[in-house]
Amino acid sequence: MIKAHQKTAKTNAPIILYELNEVPWRVFDWYIKQRPGSHMAELFKESGLYTTRTHDKGELHPWSTWPSLHRGVYNTTHHINFINQDLSCAEEFPPLWQTLTELGIRVGVFGSMQSWPVPVGSKYCFYIPDTFAQTPETQPKNYSAYQSLNLRQTRADGAVTQSVQMNSNMFTELATLPFIGVRFITFMQLTRHLINEKIDARYRSRRALMQAPLGFDVFCMHIRKRNPSFVHFSRIMSLARCIATGNMRFLRTSIQLWKLTSAFLNAVH
Repeated sequence: MIKAHQKTAKTNAPIILYELNEVPWRVFDWYIKQRPGSHMAELFKESGLYTTRTHDKGELHPWSTWPSLHRGVYNTTHHINFINQDLSCAEEFPPLWQTLTELGIRVGVFGSMQSWPVPVGSKYCFYIPDTFAQTPETQPKNYSAYQSLNLRQTRADGAVTQSVQMNSNMFTELATLPFIGVRFITFMQLTRHLINEKIDARYRSRRALMQAPLGFDVFCMHIRKRNPSFVHFSRIMSLARCIATGNMRFLRTSIQLWKLTSAFLNAVH
């Protein structure tokens, strides 16, 4: 994008590949029309916008199609079709973050689809696998508290979101979050949401959105502290679930997520 290129040249800010799953252009257009002064509107106004197409075969799944983007070949070539499958079938076509790292570029990975497990002897500035990872390992290791909480809630908040079950592990993880970037205001947002769930059970269907501000906080701290040149950031689960649960629910929850995304753009501006 034009704006990102200009800023990188002036300030050495990182290039951020930000993946937002299953969101058509008309949703962006609707949000920008509603909030013309938002950071999203500013970014779109000063950027080049392009639509690409994939010719993957079979059913459309993010865990198969995103690797086509990451690796530059279709699924008929990379053969990645299932979550957390053995990726040795695609060794000939490494993902973008691996290629850049091998070229000596400082790279950070946060939530990119099919990025589990953390590579052995990792040389990344930071590496937090996707929200479907089988284990919570991260690089550096102290960020595993966030990933553990992230994975637990992803598994718990399935098709039918259940009430939150607090235990000693969760308390330990929550206590660690302020030390890895999660802000006080984010804790307040999370607390308010859980209180709303107690008052009105319909708020449970929106709980997946609360994973986004936690992730944004940790991610922004990574950028400031680790100083990468290229960052791959992805938020897959929250959007997919909101859209899958129906258009009316999506319209209610999308405003909140776009606000979070706009705040994220401001934080890395």
